[in-house]
Amino acid sequence: MSIDSHNSRSRVLAHAIDLVVVFIGAYAAFLLNAYQIRQQEDQRREQLLAYLETDADSRARGLHDLVLNYDRDMNEFLQRLANGEMPVLQPGTWATNFTGTEGNALLQTGALDVVGIETIVQLLNVDGLERSGLTLMAHHERLDDAMITPHVGEERTYFYDATTKQLRPQFARYLK
Repeated sequence: MSIDSHNSRSRVLAHAIDLVVVFIGAYAAFLLNAYQIRQQEDQRREQLLAYLETDADSRARGLHDLVLNYDRDMNEFLQRLANGEMPVLQPGTWATNFTGTEGNALLQTGALDVVGIETIVQLLNVDGLERSGLTLMAHHERLDDAMITPHVGEERTYFYDATTKQLRPQFARYLK
């Protein structure tokens, strides 16, 4: 074996080793990058789920409080009406912070890539229920605006039959 052939074999072997090292380095970098992406996705998933849980708890508490207050006020009104009193009719207040776009905004920001389909379906179902509630509230608000608000300062006999002390038919149906 000549020195030239030995040197060329050494150079080929050195290049082959360099290629293997470069390949291993590139593969390691690819694995590290994939690991970092998975870590970021896991962190994003955890943040999103924590947000959704906090938001759901907040919505549930707000709805619970709204229903409790409404039930209390309605029961008090009905009790006073049953006792022969003529309680003052007040327009309802239907304030809410629901926009109906939260689910869609989450989808547009990539939430579908981070959370499961079941979570997205539940979120959209909750949004649908809230939209239905808003529609009902808007209906009641229109009734208030048409039937109660224009006559708030008037005598109670506008709303009640003075002899029976019961709501007049056009207002009694409002309780239903």
